[in-house]
Amino acid sequence: MAIPGDNQQLDATWASAQPHREPASADDQAANQATSEATNDPTNDPFPTLDEAMRRHIEAALLRCNGRIEGEHGAARLLAIHANTLRSRMHKLGIRWERFRGRGTITGP
Repeated sequence: MAIPGDNQQLDATWASAQPHREPASADDQAANQATSEATNDPTNDPFPTLDEAMRRHIEAALLRCNGRIEGEHGAARLLAIHANTLRSRMHKLGIRWERFRGRGTITGP
């Protein structure tokens, strides 16, 4: 009988919980290394700043919502934030909702 905290029981439980993995072939290892090197290379696609990523995300939401900020079909609801928070972030990022009016996918009043 195993005593709670028994190392043998813990080792057996841990070993049975680990997924079995086949050793990677040389081709797989080379592909993984090339992918890793390309991903870590800072000269590849520059990583966007948080403001740039937020700007793109807000603009995509405004486009989808036809420039509408609040209400049932508004970008704030789509982004799950308060409409005034969205307006504040838009102001900070220099995003004008008028650019998106009439270009979106949702129509309505």
